[in-house]
Amino acid sequence: MVGDERDKGMSSMEDYDDFESGSLGDSASLDGVDDDEDEEDDEEEPKLNFIRIRNDLLGILEKDAVSCVAVHSKFLCIGSHRGELYIMDHLGNNVTPSPRGSFPAHKIMINCISIDAEGEHIATCSDDGKVIVFNLCDGHCETTLSLDKKLRCVAIDPQYSKSSFSRRFLVGSDSAMLYQRNIFNLLKPFPILEGGIVSTIKWGSRFVAWSWKDEVRIYDIEEEIMISRVRFEWESNNLVNNSLIEPSSLHMSSNGSKENLIKTLHEKYRCNIFWKDKYTVFIGWADIIKICQVVEIKNKNIQPGAPSHYVKISCMFTTDFWTCGISSFSNYTTVLSLTKEFMAIGNGDTNNEYAKNNNLPNVQILETDTTSYNVLQADALRTRGYTEYKPLDYHLESLIDEILFFIVSPKDIILAKARDQDDHIQWLMERKKFEEALEVAIQDPKSLQRHSVMNVGLAYLDHLVENEMFADAGKLCFKLFGKESPEKWEEQVLRFVPHGQLRAIAPYLPRGESSKLQPYFYEMILYDYLKNDQSAFLGLIREWNPPPELFNVTTIINAVVDHLIIYDPENRFLLQALADLYSYQKKFGKALAMYLKLQDPQVFSLIQRYGLYEEIESCIEDLMHLNVSEAINLFMKHKERLTPSIVISRLEGNRYYQYLYLDVLYKGEGKDMKPEFNGMMVSLYADYGPSYLLQFLKSSDSYPIQEALDICKQRKLYAEMIFLLGRMGNTKEALRLIIYVLDDIYQAIDFCKEHDDTELWEDLINFSLDKPSYITILLCNIGTYVDPRILIQKIENGREIPGLRDCLVKILQDYNLQMELQEGCKNILVGDCLSLFQTLVRTQLKGACLEEDQECGSCHKGILVGDNSGEDSNLLYFFCKHIFHVSCISSFDYQNCIICNLPRRATGLLEKL
Repeated sequence: MVGDERDKGMSSMEDYDDFESGSLGDSASLDGVDDDEDEEDDEEEPKLNFIRIRNDLLGILEKDAVSCVAVHSKFLCIGSHRGELYIMDHLGNNVTPSPRGSFPAHKIMINCISIDAEGEHIATCSDDGKVIVFNLCDGHCETTLSLDKKLRCVAIDPQYSKSSFSRRFLVGSDSAMLYQRNIFNLLKPFPILEGGIVSTIKWGSRFVAWSWKDEVRIYDIEEEIMISRVRFEWESNNLVNNSLIEPSSLHMSSNGSKENLIKTLHEKYRCNIFWKDKYTVFIGWADIIKICQVVEIKNKNIQPGAPSHYVKISCMFTTDFWTCGISSFSNYTTVLSLTKEFMAIGNGDTNNEYAKNNNLPNVQILETDTTSYNVLQADALRTRGYTEYKPLDYHLESLIDEILFFIVSPKDIILAKARDQDDHIQWLMERKKFEEALEVAIQDPKSLQRHSVMNVGLAYLDHLVENEMFADAGKLCFKLFGKESPEKWEEQVLRFVPHGQLRAIAPYLPRGESSKLQPYFYEMILYDYLKNDQSAFLGLIREWNPPPELFNVTTIINAVVDHLIIYDPENRFLLQALADLYSYQKKFGKALAMYLKLQDPQVFSLIQRYGLYEEIESCIEDLMHLNVSEAINLFMKHKERLTPSIVISRLEGNRYYQYLYLDVLYKGEGKDMKPEFNGMMVSLYADYGPSYLLQFLKSSDSYPIQEALDICKQRKLYAEMIFLLGRMGNTKEALRLIIYVLDDIYQAIDFCKEHDDTELWEDLINFSLDKPSYITILLCNIGTYVDPRILIQKIENGREIPGLRDCLVKILQDYNLQMELQEGCKNILVGDCLSLFQTLVRTQLKGACLEEDQECGSCHKGILVGDNSGEDSNLLYFFCKHIFHVSCISSFDYQNCIICNLPRRATGLLEKL
């Protein structure tokens, strides 16, 4: 493979290190030129890779030289200067179906080779005047055509192998002649064009293009008609000054000058024609390139004999190089070229290094528009003997479907092919773009052959370690070896040891049961943290939180203890780590004591993780000191083991903690809380939460009321005292507190309404008689509880009562409203009674359905009798569904069913007895 460098718009190829030298002239290597580092940063990745074809081809080129080449997707055809035809694969292995390894096609140099589409027939021509068609299926010469003139080119019908009608080919010399077999299997010539040099013929599918004089003609082979002439115009001075044409070869007359110009043009510059597809043809001749489109004429009224297609030039421009071959690459144009600055070579100055470098053939990829081009990439190839060659000595053949290009010179053939993902990754790695290369490898690992995700990653890892980017190297290890074997992880850990950077890889080490490393590696990393970063050491101990087999806990404990004794006995990070390590060893007593000493909240997770509820009975108050909310939540969650009695007894020395715990307990359980703490809670609420005391007093019934009242009296909690006095029945004392201490008439009224006691109302009225404002409030609020006349009669004559009139009006309105409500309720009641009575009457007037098998409740005979039976047919039917013959019961029992009233009657009989 060959990488390319850019230099002044052109990239050159590096020398092959495995290239052989010998009789081929120069060392025949591919040239390489180094650029500055700044230019490398902006370098564009090449689009092609170049491989020199070797194998059997080297042996052929030692004794012969390449004169022309034709390629097929199956093989490569090489015509030599000695007239030999070789069939080779694309790697240079000779596969010619002949015992001698070649077809002796001609006596002198082969000028042109053409292959049909199936790859079964090959046509060649030479200056010996012969056209030979070989059948590769049997390896024999199928057709030999001898003409008495030099033959420059030949083009075989692409469909030659499909039928006898298609067995035709075109020959170019001083004319263009089509040869086709007739019904007698004889070749019959059909002249297409005469009177000019035809140096190149390319047969597409339907159309054929050939060079003639200073133009290219395009011929419709189906309609047998010429459809276009693509003219090329050069200035003779330009060709004289920039080519191999000598001024002495041009006559003074304009016609002679033009004829000599055209002749020399054909002798020195090949017209390169390439059919990209059925309708697109690329033409490169000397320093002019044209891209043409064959377009179908849409007009249906075409005159008989007129062509149905025409040619449109979509792109045309003049280049600063000589075109030696032309093809396409994706949407771009590929050109094999020589610079115009190689005159020194032609004059024999072979020691001129500048001339040598400028005589290198170039493979250029051009981006084109209608009148100009832009070089996207240029690769200068140092082919064997390049200093001696002219534009006519080079050929470019291609397989565009496979993106293969064959660059041919007399002593060398180089294969160019599109770069694949391996090439892209290699190019990135050579330029230290390892991260990008790794991402490309990860995206499509199946497409890689020479590289893999792992080897790209290892190269990236080497680069990071070499440049001391250890943090990135640690992340990369996790990305590469996350699911790999422990042995590979251990290798990578050892890479960080000499640099003292074990902390860079520590967060990424595997810890799963199936992927964990040997304990030594984890211990080594912990030692590193212990010495350099105690805070991170604690974090790592807690993050790894190991099963005991991850590392030897005793070993790490001893190391921590030694470090504490020698360096820093009060290091909190190490003491916390030591507590964690003790817990890993299940030495919970030591761990718990150390956590509490450090006031480390980690103690709560330790207790819950290992269920250390019995061990914490003696340190309940210490846990409250550490974190009240966490401790209470822990106690509440495990009340079965840490009962309220135990907690309260352990908090005996701290009433505030008792209050906090009992408050949460009460709010969680409410009335379901055991009554043993209710008396204590009154005192605690009075001291620490008086705003919650009244709510507690109202919701609980099991506290000692007198004791609670004494506590409230001591703290002058009047609202609570009033509630307790009311609950004890001492409502007068409670009202007295409201009136004389709180002086709150509204609360007093509410209190009297709550208890609805006449004596309380009387006490309140008596208290308010000397307070006109209170009298007004009472008149407005007691109308529905106490007869207002009682209050009004007690008001002293002549006392001024503010708002008295409004109060009296309100009393009267309230009275009227009360009377109206009573009357309305009475009317509703009467209406409901009447409706229900009417329903009763309608129900009782309805008939009753009797069954034939029903019996009299007294005589137990059937209730339905015949006309002649003499039985009473009158019946008495009760709403209880019992039925009797009238004759079977006394008139006394007509009102009540004797069956339903049987117990009462039986009782009466017993009394008589």
